[in-house]
Amino acid sequence: MTVELAALDFETYYTKEYSVGTLGVHGYVNDDRFLATIAAVAWANETVLAASPDKFPWESLHGIDLVSHNRQFDRLVFERLQRGGVIPAHVQPRRWYCSMACARYLNYPASLREVSNYLLGWAPDKDQRKNMLGRSTPTAEDFEYAKSDARACLGIFLQIEHRWPDHERRLADLTEAMGDRGITVDRPKVEAIIADLEVAIGELAISLPWGPERRGITSIKKFNEACGGLGVPPPPTTSRKAPELKQWITEQQMSEDGAKAVAYLDAIAKIRSYSRVGKTLETILNGPSGNLVARAVNRPAFRIFVHDGKRSEIALQ
Repeated sequence: MTVELAALDFETYYTKEYSVGTLGVHGYVNDDRFLATIAAVAWANETVLAASPDKFPWESLHGIDLVSHNRQFDRLVFERLQRGGVIPAHVQPRRWYCSMACARYLNYPASLREVSNYLLGWAPDKDQRKNMLGRSTPTAEDFEYAKSDARACLGIFLQIEHRWPDHERRLADLTEAMGDRGITVDRPKVEAIIADLEVAIGELAISLPWGPERRGITSIKKFNEACGGLGVPPPPTTSRKAPELKQWITEQQMSEDGAKAVAYLDAIAKIRSYSRVGKTLETILNGPSGNLVARAVNRPAFRIFVHDGKRSEIALQ
């Protein structure tokens, strides 16, 4: 690496309701509430600068190599600011690397704080980021925090990038592009699956003595009361992996009333599972905002967001 390398970090406005966690990175960056408050850059020649995006000297980044910790987020912010005219459209990095993807390939933590502490012996104070909740005007402490993020990103990358092979860099680029583009799903089929899950949940609810009302249908308190009504001791735990529960199931299946209690617990587990799948499928079809791009009535698209080299998928049978 040469001195023509810089780490770029953006800080942005967020609230409890409006955040990457609630909307997904694409939904967050493309929301009307979006506001980039700080752009911080640490150059390989040890120069560090933090400024509001409208005052940052963007020409200084044109044609050089950039690195960000979670490049997808910073790249999307960069592109949003270009669309808004804050960053000149012609300003483009030569290459843009992701220190998080590099760290994850080498089995380091994804967290900037954790990997920085491990490799550099110090870490940015993430409490300052929490203090920025709901604030659209950054403080002097916020600017210093942003600088420390950029310095940490650069320090991490300079230490480990030589161990990151070209084919893994290419894989990181491709998986990030997949997250941007998304995939298509069959909307009518997904809607049919959701309807089938609702029917199955309703049938299971009817099988429970405290049903068929859906409110509180998976209540362990009500399950324990039902066990008492059967004269069956409730299980010491409802964790499916716990050996105590497995022992309880084995013992109760030896009697008629005990088998009923086991069936009640199995129905609760199925209702919870079906409900989780149904909610996930509804999210695929209806949001959160930015995670869904419906390009055709029967071929909407949803995004698989990629973080630190991992991704979550849902297979529709």
